[in-house]
Amino acid sequence: IPSLLVALEDDDMEVRKRAALALERIGYIEKILNEYGKEEFDAGLRKILFLVAEAGVIESLSEKLTSPDGQLQMRIVRLLGEAKTKEAANPLIELLGTSTDWTLKARIIQSLGRIGSKDSIPIMIENLKNNEYWVRTSAVEALGLLQATEYSDDVAKLLEDPNPLARESALIALSKLKVTTHWDSIEKLLMDPSTTVRSVALKV
Repeated sequence: IPSLLVALEDDDMEVRKRAALALERIGYIEKILNEYGKEEFDAGLRKILFLVAEAGVIESLSEKLTSPDGQLQMRIVRLLGEAKTKEAANPLIELLGTSTDWTLKARIIQSLGRIGSKDSIPIMIENLKNNEYWVRTSAVEALGLLQATEYSDDVAKLLEDPNPLARESALIALSKLKVTTHWDSIEKLLMDPSTTVRSVALKV
């Protein structure tokens, strides 16, 4: 195991992937995942799991996505997004479809955006109407990351969102999409009650 853990940081991606697969097959990943779910955060375990996810070996990680342990779920979702694990897109989309926890939904959407999952765009559009502003904000930010230019009209609707964070995120997303429309709506936000929104509108 110590040698395999060293190999996880090898310069050669194929070596890293084979090391991750070996750790998966001997049950080491599943073992440390159970420890990773404990209340006290362990940066050492997170680093190992991050490297495994980065290598695209996600069998044990995917299985734990349906864990009743909400804290473990949240940590894995975030880790998969930060590792930009493309193999995790489908399991995350499935979890998003079944989850009723808005904080988890927001985290999944953020991770899908970081991963670059174009397949998740219809779900992002759907969640722009979510009752929770944090989910709406995550969805609009993800659409910006995914370069979903053809959905800029949907993004622009959030310029009138009652929550200032959602309006700010919509502005940033439109800037990333480099759209040359919706100037009237953007200009209105130069007079927004929120100082931050006014500042971001001026930058856009």
